[in-house]
Amino acid sequence: MAYWDTSALAKLYIHEPDSPRYGQILRESLEPLQTSILSLAELYKVFWSKALAHGLSYEGPDVLVQMISEAVEKGRLHLISYDRHLLGHVRPIITTCYSRPHPLRLRSADGIHLASARSVAAAEVVCADQRMRAAAESLGFSLLPRTI
Repeated sequence: MAYWDTSALAKLYIHEPDSPRYGQILRESLEPLQTSILSLAELYKVFWSKALAHGLSYEGPDVLVQMISEAVEKGRLHLISYDRHLLGHVRPIITTCYSRPHPLRLRSADGIHLASARSVAAAEVVCADQRMRAAAESLGFSLLPRTI
């Protein structure tokens, strides 16, 4: 099972040069995509940033969020709740990343994403963010795509 972070999910909804690679990973997936509920807020922010940067309509972000809501309703995207149980997974992840000889400066949201991946026993993390990829790999997750 693969866990998708926000950087990878965004590539499914906003065309970027490497979006086809993530589309291929999606097509090869046999299970619903797993992500944190935090991704919804992060994606909405990403959609607005892209809309403003490229002069898109104000309706664009809401249309994209509606598409994500439909994916959740149809069972193609599973949202992992952020609760006290998940918080228990975050602390050891942050400790592991920061206590290395060369600390990985993990962001709070990345800790939540990686804890979410652990909570569903994901073997792989689909991610486009270098810092998140380094942390995921150091925690024993396989990465998709293999290289970026």
